[in-house]
Amino acid sequence: MRTDQVFGSMNYGADYATASRKARHQIEKRPTLLWVDDSSTLLELYKAVYEQLGFDVLTTSSPEEAFRYSELADVVILDYDMPDMNGAALASLLKARSASKPIILHSSSSFIPAASSQWVDAFCSKGSPQEELLSTIKRVSADQGRPDPETSSRGICPAMPPETQVEFLQLPYPDSPTAAKD
Repeated sequence: MRTDQVFGSMNYGADYATASRKARHQIEKRPTLLWVDDSSTLLELYKAVYEQLGFDVLTTSSPEEAFRYSELADVVILDYDMPDMNGAALASLLKARSASKPIILHSSSSFIPAASSQWVDAFCSKGSPQEELLSTIKRVSADQGRPDPETSSRGICPAMPPETQVEFLQLPYPDSPTAAKD
């Protein structure tokens, strides 16, 4: 006797396979990156490369879209120099919405104000090797947006320009006991 005669016309094997794929996808969920940059060419490149490395990648050049998509992302990566809003300003809005959301400032800017460090969990230069950005993504993901100053090198990517590192290192984290209270 065939199974369709016993169970009717429903294909239980296909339903089981679909449910199994969905369950496996939930178990093996790929981390989602939200990448915000004003260069559409770079966004296409980042998307292609990082999807090959095992991430789901959302891209936008719009601060409004970034704000909407941020809830879907595990890590947000922001350029600093953008026309509508700089990366630090966008990071401050995103942190106001979700303080534990990991945010990386990924920029080639030679000067980023030291105060920007209060809104981001790490900085990586666009000129740094891909491995450094990957390790920074993994670290801030593990830290869940709250770096431990003793173990995370204060969120600094090793390729960060030395003059900027000094500015970052002199500022306390917003949640630390030494942070200034308003």
